[in-house]
Amino acid sequence: MAAQLNDRCFYGKIHILTAMKLFITLGISITTGIIIFELFHFRRALFVNIIPIFVIVSTVGAILKNSSKLVWPIVGISFFHLFLAANSLLIFLFYFIFKPLYIIMVFNWAFKTMHGDKTLSFYIYSFIIILFLIIVLIFSIWQAKISLRFINYIELTINNFDNQNCIKKVVQTGGTEILSIPVNYSNTNYVSDEIKRTIM
Repeated sequence: MAAQLNDRCFYGKIHILTAMKLFITLGISITTGIIIFELFHFRRALFVNIIPIFVIVSTVGAILKNSSKLVWPIVGISFFHLFLAANSLLIFLFYFIFKPLYIIMVFNWAFKTMHGDKTLSFYIYSFIIILFLIIVLIFSIWQAKISLRFINYIELTINNFDNQNCIKKVVQTGGTEILSIPVNYSNTNYVSDEIKRTIM
């Protein structure tokens, strides 16, 4: 039986290739925003953006060239963000529960206030930080999962094309030209058993 791969994600609403393009668009938007911010406030950190730019270029190349090897950088940065978000969340929750004064000191420095105890703003800012880290954590897991599936998608597509080319050569050698028609295996309710046995 031929290998099959579910090429849909987000509850079947988005094709896996579209999801990868969304990752690229989001990466370009975030990287551009960070570069603009650093140009005005922290120019010495601009060189750090070489990494996300490399990941974006590599992912674009993977889509254009159907190269599974070029997908690995986005897989790597997804796991890095996953590790970073998970550890940051654990550290922040530790200080939030056991040593909130340290967080209050940081908030006083960041927002130029002089609070000595927990206030409403303390809980609001803490909630925003925790929510942000959870979103980054969930998104990183999803991005890593989709990227790994995209690697399998590319390899399966290449193998299918290679198999088709082999069949074409054999048939053309015999003096007959064939027409390759893509078949969707996801819905075979209306296909006869004989045809199923032929195409599977």
